[in-house]
Amino acid sequence: MLYGYSSVAAFAVTEISGDCVYGYAAPNGERPTLVKLTSDGAPVAFSRATGYSPTAAAAGIRMGWCAFQIHGLRSAFAIGDEVKLSCGVSGEVLTSLSIDMLGAPKTEDLRLSALDLVALLRQSDACPGLEQLLPFALNHYRRHGARQFIEASYLTLLGRWPDPTAPDVDFSLESDAERITVYIEDLIGSQEYKEKWGGIIPGPFVSGFRFDTTELI
Repeated sequence: MLYGYSSVAAFAVTEISGDCVYGYAAPNGERPTLVKLTSDGAPVAFSRATGYSPTAAAAGIRMGWCAFQIHGLRSAFAIGDEVKLSCGVSGEVLTSLSIDMLGAPKTEDLRLSALDLVALLRQSDACPGLEQLLPFALNHYRRHGARQFIEASYLTLLGRWPDPTAPDVDFSLESDAERITVYIEDLIGSQEYKEKWGGIIPGPFVSGFRFDTTELI
C-alpha cells in the first residue's frame, strides 16, 4: 500500500503521442492517484495524476485536476510485450497497450536534457490559464477573508510574504470574483512573477500552492 495516494475510481487514456501516454485517473478519495507503467510485470515509470485534463473537466470530474502524463512507452515495449497501465495503490490493471499504438518518435523526445524534463514535470501540474486558478483564489477569499487571500496570493505566485507596501483588494469593485481576478492579474503581470515562473501558472498540486482547495477537489 502506498500512502499519500488514493486508488483510481475513473480512468481514461486521452492521447498517445511520441513516448508519452496522456489521460486522467480520478481518485477514490481526496488524495491524487498514482499511475504505473509496466512491461511484463516490471515497473517502467510512474506518474502522479495531478495535472489538468479538459476532458475530465468537461465530464465534471474533479474540476479536471486528475490528469497524468507518463513517459517511457518506447522503453516499455523494448523490454517486453505486455505493456500495461495500473493503479499504483491497488495494482488494478487500468488498460493494456499494444505496440501499434506507438507512433514515430518526436524530434524533441530524442534531445530532452535533465532541465527539459524538470520543466516538463513542472508544467504538467500547471494551470493552462487563469480560468483554472481563479476558483481556488475565490474559494480562499470567501473562506478566509481579504488579508489571508493577499497572503496566499503572494506565497503562491511570488513565493514570499507580502511586504508592507503590498496593495489591498479593490473593494470598489462590485463582486468578489472581480476583486480577486484584478488582484491576481496584477501579480501575474509583474516582472517578479515572470522571473519566478516564466509564464507558468501553478496548479493546486504544485509545491507552495496556498489557496484553499476545500470542497473543490
